[in-house]
Amino acid sequence: MSDRAGERGGDFWDDADETTALQRYRTLVNTIDDGLYQLDADGTVVAVNDVIVDRTGYARDELIGHHVSRILDANDIERIEREIQEGLSADRDAAGVFEVAIETADGDRVPTELRVNPLLEDGEFRGTVGVARDVSDLERSRERAETAMESYETITTVLDEADVGVFILDDSFDVAWADETAGEYFGFDRDAVIGRDKRELIDETIRHRVADGDAFADTVLATYEDNSYDERFDCHVTADSDGEERWLEHRSRPIESGRYAGGRIELYYDVTDRHRRATQLRRLNEAVSEWLEESSREAVAERASDHLRDILGMTLNGIYIYDDEATALRPASWTEATERLLGDLPTFEPNEGIAWRVFESGEPAFHADVSAAPDAYDPDTPIGSEMVLPIGDHGVAFISSAERGAFDEGDRMLARIVASSLEATFDRLRHERCLERERDLTDRILDTIPVGGLVLDADGEITRINDRAVELLGVEKPETFSREDRLLYDENGRRLSAEEYPSSRAFATGEPIYDRVLRVERPEGDEDGDGERHWLSVSAAPIADDDGTIDRVVTAAEDVTDLKERERALESELREVFGRVSDAFYAVDEEYRFTHVNERAAALLGVPEDELLGRRLGEVYPESAELERVRDRFDEAMETQESTGLEHYSDLLGFWIEATVYPSESGVSVYFRDVTGRKEREQELRESEAKFRTLAENLDEIVWMSTPDTEEVLYINPVYEDVWGRSCESLYDDPYSFLEAVHPDDRARVREAYAALPETVYDEEFRVVRPDGAVRWVHAQAVPVRNDGEIVRVVGIATDVTERRAYRRKLETSERRHRTLVENFPDGAVALYDDDLEYTAIGGQYFDEAGIDPDERLGNNVADVYPDHLVAELEPKFRAAFDGEEREFEVELNDRYLRVHVVPVENAAGEIYAGMIVAQDITERRAYRRKLEESNERLQQFAYAVSHDLQEPLRMITSYLQLLESRYEDELDEDAAEFIDFAVDGADRMKAMIEGLLEYSRVTTRGDPLDPVDLERVVDEALADLQFRIEDENAEIETGPLPRVEGDIDQLRQVFQNLLDNAIEYSGDEPPRIEITAERREAGHAAADGSAEPQPRADGIAAERDDEWVISVTDEGIGIDPEDTDRIFEVFERLHTREEHEGTGIGLALCQRIVERHGGEIWVDAEPGEGATFSFTLPAVDETDE
Repeated sequence: MSDRAGERGGDFWDDADETTALQRYRTLVNTIDDGLYQLDADGTVVAVNDVIVDRTGYARDELIGHHVSRILDANDIERIEREIQEGLSADRDAAGVFEVAIETADGDRVPTELRVNPLLEDGEFRGTVGVARDVSDLERSRERAETAMESYETITTVLDEADVGVFILDDSFDVAWADETAGEYFGFDRDAVIGRDKRELIDETIRHRVADGDAFADTVLATYEDNSYDERFDCHVTADSDGEERWLEHRSRPIESGRYAGGRIELYYDVTDRHRRATQLRRLNEAVSEWLEESSREAVAERASDHLRDILGMTLNGIYIYDDEATALRPASWTEATERLLGDLPTFEPNEGIAWRVFESGEPAFHADVSAAPDAYDPDTPIGSEMVLPIGDHGVAFISSAERGAFDEGDRMLARIVASSLEATFDRLRHERCLERERDLTDRILDTIPVGGLVLDADGEITRINDRAVELLGVEKPETFSREDRLLYDENGRRLSAEEYPSSRAFATGEPIYDRVLRVERPEGDEDGDGERHWLSVSAAPIADDDGTIDRVVTAAEDVTDLKERERALESELREVFGRVSDAFYAVDEEYRFTHVNERAAALLGVPEDELLGRRLGEVYPESAELERVRDRFDEAMETQESTGLEHYSDLLGFWIEATVYPSESGVSVYFRDVTGRKEREQELRESEAKFRTLAENLDEIVWMSTPDTEEVLYINPVYEDVWGRSCESLYDDPYSFLEAVHPDDRARVREAYAALPETVYDEEFRVVRPDGAVRWVHAQAVPVRNDGEIVRVVGIATDVTERRAYRRKLETSERRHRTLVENFPDGAVALYDDDLEYTAIGGQYFDEAGIDPDERLGNNVADVYPDHLVAELEPKFRAAFDGEEREFEVELNDRYLRVHVVPVENAAGEIYAGMIVAQDITERRAYRRKLEESNERLQQFAYAVSHDLQEPLRMITSYLQLLESRYEDELDEDAAEFIDFAVDGADRMKAMIEGLLEYSRVTTRGDPLDPVDLERVVDEALADLQFRIEDENAEIETGPLPRVEGDIDQLRQVFQNLLDNAIEYSGDEPPRIEITAERREAGHAAADGSAEPQPRADGIAAERDDEWVISVTDEGIGIDPEDTDRIFEVFERLHTREEHEGTGIGLALCQRIVERHGGEIWVDAEPGEGATFSFTLPAVDETDE
């Protein structure tokens, strides 16, 4: 039966990505001669190709967006919709073929065969797609045939001239007439079948010429049983000595009038070319899947040339790739036939030949006669016809023939598909390289940033974690760590759900999360965890792909535990300070809820502190205009984030209040006092102004008074001249002249603050540059003076704080020095030294154990403390700290071994003012490592001696047993002979075990140096060693691309040989199927806190590497119980009896020892009956190795 689009629609595009599929689809649509269309569920036109546009005479925009009734009759639409709905309701294929007439823009009706396929999405009808074929010629032929049905002579004349096989059957389904084409198609003599029963003809002749003849016969004979419907299907006629192979399309319908009414007409159209093209398209699609497996354009081009030859029969072809550096098209691949015909293929420079024109214009060129082409590269070329197609900005493909006019429209269509697929494949390779560069950049960034970094995919799985994150989270095994392994709590102690994690929120909202402070509990009891609670500042940012879909989240975490502890200590201190503040103080949050109240404030407010905390202003005091006014001032301070003053008589409290409101991000702080007495004393203060002047003249601070608008200085004491170095008269003349001496970096800030008086309190610290160039630091403050609520003047005071700032900076430097000392202090010793290499601070447990008083070292130079040979080594490393560099090294001192870490120490200005030494005593650790190495060597020597010495007695036992058997063979009965066989077999097994033990002991002592090794060569040699066993067991071994690694080639061959031999041995009843693969990954790191030391390694064992390869050997055999996966790597451990499977039980132990010698590890993943995968790691070869 015919293949329907709905049944085959997915085959051609399944393996392609969206870009590749779209390009193939566009190429196919533009090369198909039939009309293509798509309708939505309401019958609105969604898309049409150029054929539909040309056939209907409508412009494309006159069809798209309009109902299909513009070109189809309403009855036809109703009939098609009815049959689709009936098919969908019956849960059967709803695709169908309909004969309709398309109405053109000119009013003509074009007979059309409409192939309709429904579009379903999640079981819902979404519209239709289909093909519209113009059958005008066919319709006219059929009409002529039906009209001529009354005249036999006319029928034969018409149908004999048509290239269509025809049967006309009477009402008994005897052959009334058949043309010569039908005889040719089915291999019979036309004259001999006239008058025969068509059913007998099918059974005796036709069914044997058709593939699946039974199905053919059933379908055709069914039309004779029920001669009421049209039939249509494809059939495959096989080749024999009398005829060729071809595909035919069967069309038949009942004859309703005329001489043969009640009979049937059958037509057979040759559709061989259509099937051949479909087969080529399917194979070409499979070929494109192979192209996508390649990693370079050259490799893709090689495959494409082969496929053009093998699949499409285009033996003369080649692919050119554009070379950016040379600005030329160079040949990347070609067939042998091409080379034989043309010799060496040329390179095309700009504007040379047809190839460059096609590449530059992006338009294909088809030449039936190349020699006639005006821009032919070689007019004397042996090529007759040629197709040259662009491959985007990558190059061109050419397909040639020695014959002229060799290519038809079908060939051009296939060539376009090939070029389009090559372009999509090359684009994908380029995109993958960009992605790889992006991944490399991400890895480098994560390795460089000083904070913890993690990358999570859309499933929340961690795909990358840097060393700092491993340290912060106390991760022991980064490769298995997940975010849910650590519990997170907010600042209120509430545990976060997985959906509330910053990374989850970034995924869900698409918005970044910044500086979320969370508490994490690291596990207790492992080397990475200390069981303590740590505070982290966490940020998470989503990253979207090219389509805007979020596929990753990058999370950064910084340890703020110390900051959090200082914050808590500060809060405690603040509470204590607030309690000591003489002025009344309280703080409220955004909802006017009391959060802090000192004793003085509670007394003035007339409410105990515990009754105020947590309550709102409106809950403590009745609503009033005064309360609303206070809230307004609070709001103003929070909105402007500037402090403000508040002075009024409080009816609620019964006294005058003077308050200063200081805003914060979460509320305001209010300092206030009862100024009723001040109000009463203001008059007295005015009278004592003269006394004030006298006092001001004798102060060390600058004191001044000005008008409320600060436009006139009323008074300033002489201290101004001492600090500013300018006369007081200059300030009386110009009140703002003091700004001229303010440092340029501070001047704008001071001018703005001073201009804000008297509405805003003036409180600034800035630098003053005296006329002699000296710089002084000044702290200036000014407040308005009020009388009866009216500001009458501004009074200010300015203090020279130069010496105080210097002392404060000294204190900060001292504090930073000691804090650095504490933060970096491990077990051992720690010290600070200045740029003269003199110790300024020193201490540590090491001095107690060495019997040295650290105070004796203070003030001493390095040269005064250590021996001369040690000073020469230490001095340059200590001085490196003042160049901003760190140093780490080991040194022997006082019969102790120390690991020393030297780092620079900076002050608040970022200047390096000291170096710091952190030393760890590793004496016992070194001694322990040395003992392990000596013990390991003795064990190896013992194993070798035992296994070597045991072989001689075994050889003697075996020899004498065999001698006994040969000499007394005739005298021994069957039991005795069997006993001797048992003994010999036991001795042989013992010998094999000893030889295995000997080989096991020699892994680290007799191995070759570890050099760069090609694993593909190693596997080939192992397969050669196992050749006969592989052939005997009919084993199939598939090997993927294998890398170069650092290793011992003989030992690695032994590993592969053992693993492959095991895979064959335990394959079960089926022939062994084995696969060898390799994957590169980053090697695991040491413990995040740096405390773990590398374990001692025997001589010849590989050093640790940053990168490694994971090699896997996978079989489909009997599998292993997961509980036994560790036991199988132990010496002489077996999971089966020797009757079930042979072996000594040492093979996997030997593999493990060899892999460990190479610095790797080996493991197995398996389930009973599911096969097993043995994986091991080997160090990668880097560029320096190469």
